[in-house]
Amino acid sequence: MIKTILKQIWNQRKMNLWIFLELLAVSLFLWLVLDPVYVLNVNKQTARGYESEGRYVLELGSYSKSHGNYDTTETKALRREAFMRIARIVREQPEIESISITGGNSFPNAGGGYSITFFADTTQTAMEKGVTARWSSNNRKENSQFFQTHGMKDARNGKDIVVPSDVAERKLCYISADMAKRLYGTVEVVGKKIFFGGKDRVEEIGGVFEDYKQYDYSQPFPFVARFDKELVEVSGQLDYSIVLHLKNGVNTEVFENRFMKEVAPQLKQGNYYLNRLRTFKEVGDDFAKSQGIHVKLNTQFSLAAFALLCIFLGTLGTFWVRCDDRRQDIGVMRSLGASKATIIRQFFVETGLLVTLAFVCALPFLMHYVHESGMYYAVIEGEPKESLTVWWLETVPHFCLVSLLTYAILLLIALLGTYIPVSRAAKVLPADALRDE
Repeated sequence: MIKTILKQIWNQRKMNLWIFLELLAVSLFLWLVLDPVYVLNVNKQTARGYESEGRYVLELGSYSKSHGNYDTTETKALRREAFMRIARIVREQPEIESISITGGNSFPNAGGGYSITFFADTTQTAMEKGVTARWSSNNRKENSQFFQTHGMKDARNGKDIVVPSDVAERKLCYISADMAKRLYGTVEVVGKKIFFGGKDRVEEIGGVFEDYKQYDYSQPFPFVARFDKELVEVSGQLDYSIVLHLKNGVNTEVFENRFMKEVAPQLKQGNYYLNRLRTFKEVGDDFAKSQGIHVKLNTQFSLAAFALLCIFLGTLGTFWVRCDDRRQDIGVMRSLGASKATIIRQFFVETGLLVTLAFVCALPFLMHYVHESGMYYAVIEGEPKESLTVWWLETVPHFCLVSLLTYAILLLIALLGTYIPVSRAAKVLPADALRDE
C-alpha cells in the first residue's frame, strides 16, 4: 500500500508541490506563533506557591504636602503609629483570619521588588555560586502572619510555617525550596547560615517554603522572606502593604460592601487613607494587562487560527481537485471491493506523508532560528532566564515539545481538510464513478 501511495504522490508531484510548499511555510509560521502561547500557558499552570482565594491587598494612599488634608504635625513616629492603627483596625474585623504587614512589592503580581545575591558561606567557591533572589522585608507587629496570610506552606512537610515573634531579634530568614537546593542541594537547611551584602551580614535559615511565583505568567524565582524589628521607611514613606486573609465561608461580596462602607472611613489615620481594596485575582489581572500579556495571547491565538485556516483551506481545495481527478481510480477501487474506510485511509496516509515531509524540512530552519534568537522565555520584562524551574522549559525539551505540538495540530487540520472531499468522493457508487469518466 505504501509503495502505491508513494507512486501516486510522485505521479501528482506538480499538484503536491504546491501543498508541500504551503505546509512548509505554515509549519514555520505556526511554530513561531505557538512557542509564546506554550510558554505563557505553562507558566500560568505552574504551581504558584501561595493561595489567592479570600486574599486582598489593602492599598493605602498618603496625602502630599500640597494637599488640603495634609497633617503638618506628622512626624516619623506619628506616621508609624498611624500605620499601625490601620493594621490594628483591619486585624480586628470579624471576617479577617489573619493579616500580613508585607514588604511593599512582595505580594503576588505587585510589580517591582528587590533582588540581592545570597551565598552559602564566604569562601571564594561559594561566592562564585551565589544565588540571586527576590526578597521582602516583613514585620511581625500586630500579630502579622506572612506565610499564613499568603497561604504559603513548608516545603518539607506541606504544613503551616510558624514564625516566632522574636524572628527579627534572632535574625532568622525563610527561603524558597528552589533557593535552598541551589545553595545546599537539599531543602533540609534549617539552622544553616546565608550571607549577603558582605561577610558581616548573615542570617540563620528558620524554614523553607514551597517555590513562590511573584507573577502569574512567570516561573518561580528564588525568594527570601526577612523580618524587620521596626518599620522601615523609604523616601519618607513606610515601604509596606497590608494583605488580608478572610475566614473560610465569608461571603466576599458582602465583606467588600461592608468594608468599604463601615471600615474604610476609619482608615483615615494621620496622612494615610484607603486608596482601594483589591483581591489577589484583580491585582494579577491588572498586572497582566499592564504587561500586555493578554493582548499577546489574543494576538498569538489569532495568528495561530489564521495559519490553521490557511492550511485547512489549502488541503481542502487541493484534495477536492485531486479527488475529482481520481474519481475513476476511486470507482475501480470500489468495484474491486475496497470500502469507503479503506479509500479514506489511503488518502490519509498520503496527507500524513506530505505533512511529515514538509515539517521535517522545516525543522532545520527552526533549529537555526532557535540557535540565533533563542527560545521564547521573557514574560515579565527583566525576569532573568535563571528563574526557570521546570525541565520542559529548558531548551531541548522546550523545542521538542513545541515541535511535537505544532506537528500534531498541522496533521490534525490537514487530515480534516482531506476527509471532507475524500469521504464525499468515496460515497459515489462504482458504476457512477466509471460512467462519469
